[in-house]
Amino acid sequence: MNKKQTQFLSGWGRYPTLSCNVYQPLNESECRRIISSDSNSFIARGAGRAYGDAAISQTSDIVICDRLTKCSSFNSRNGILRCEAGVTIGQIIETYLPKGWFPPVVPGTKHVTVGGAIAADIHGKNHHRDGSFCRFVKSMSLTLADGQTITCSPEYNADLFYATAGGMGLTGIITEAELQLIPVKSPLISTKKIVCQDLASLCTSLETAEKDYQYSVAWLDCLSEQGRGIVILGNHTQVEFPNTKFFTPLSVPDIVPSGLINGLTIGLFNEAYYQKAISEKKESMAGYNQFFFPLDVLNNWNRLYGKSGFTQYQCVLPSENALPTMQAMLKHLRQNNSAPALAVLKRFGAQNNDAPLSFPMPGYTLALDIAVHPALQAVLAEMDQMVIAEGGRVYLAKDAFLTPESFRAMYKHFPEWLAIKNKYDPQNKFSSALSQRLRMNKL
Repeated sequence: MNKKQTQFLSGWGRYPTLSCNVYQPLNESECRRIISSDSNSFIARGAGRAYGDAAISQTSDIVICDRLTKCSSFNSRNGILRCEAGVTIGQIIETYLPKGWFPPVVPGTKHVTVGGAIAADIHGKNHHRDGSFCRFVKSMSLTLADGQTITCSPEYNADLFYATAGGMGLTGIITEAELQLIPVKSPLISTKKIVCQDLASLCTSLETAEKDYQYSVAWLDCLSEQGRGIVILGNHTQVEFPNTKFFTPLSVPDIVPSGLINGLTIGLFNEAYYQKAISEKKESMAGYNQFFFPLDVLNNWNRLYGKSGFTQYQCVLPSENALPTMQAMLKHLRQNNSAPALAVLKRFGAQNNDAPLSFPMPGYTLALDIAVHPALQAVLAEMDQMVIAEGGRVYLAKDAFLTPESFRAMYKHFPEWLAIKNKYDPQNKFSSALSQRLRMNKL
């Protein structure tokens, strides 16, 4: 059996970093043996792309599933893929896009594993139309606290299926899943850009585009008091398949000093990016990498924030008062030396009412990359209260600062989730630094 080792681990934000005891199983059988033979608690980890402390812990053993990378079956007639949990979005694209199939939901990086995508119930630029990732999961295999692996789906063990969708790995270890891919004719995306001078125009443009575009997202200049930005829209093209080319990313060395990301460098980048959008063609064709995963061109771009790291504060707000609330939040960050280096705005459609901890709900979602500094906890606590006042919530897959009280105020269906968790994991064998911080083992 794979031996336990000690490693320093963090999420993608590099904050916090903890000394962790780690297993790295080769297959589902080893996962079962690990859970059965060790009396400690556990949390699964995929590619480590959750930003905060969702897949690390000093007291639970970490089960890294990145070696579970087999695709056991694919139906070329209906696009149903069965694969292990360590398969990444990028691996699925590289294998099945040349055959005319694409993942139905992709996040901002292709380096997310299938297991992580389910645990966080990830969303993409198409949530307003297509919903979140778990809508396209036909079934999954889950290793439970007693060491048994069972299958669950929307029809079979449905309570466990939906508690696992967005459940942040706290119901068991996902080892395999059956996914529905979507048919496409080309790796090219037909794109349109709309330059907006203020946040209100960004919101209006996103709402107007929903009926005509499968994918929509907006970049936002947070240093601009008006909230200027660029809406980026896209649809899969009907162009016949050209040759697919995969880029080789550059890498950021691990020697970047803290403070490189600051008001001056952010301002220079934002001005250059905005002016470039003004001058270039508004409609064009883009490769899928360029459109869906622009940051993947730079390996380890998280190192740009230096050793102190960063957090991504992502919240969702109901549409009714989203605009003034977002304006107030951005002003609050600017006034407290916490201006985001990157800000992304999207629209969400209907929520998955069956999944108690799934993040998306109808409205606007704002994602803000903010460098960690000593006063950030207090700054974000005020942001949390603004979100709570509007009936919104923060994304657990990105969080590193939320309090137990704020979590409960945001996630009203947490008691329902906890009842299912206790049914399948009565001894709280699956536990992470996130769940410990939020005290998710009790009401």
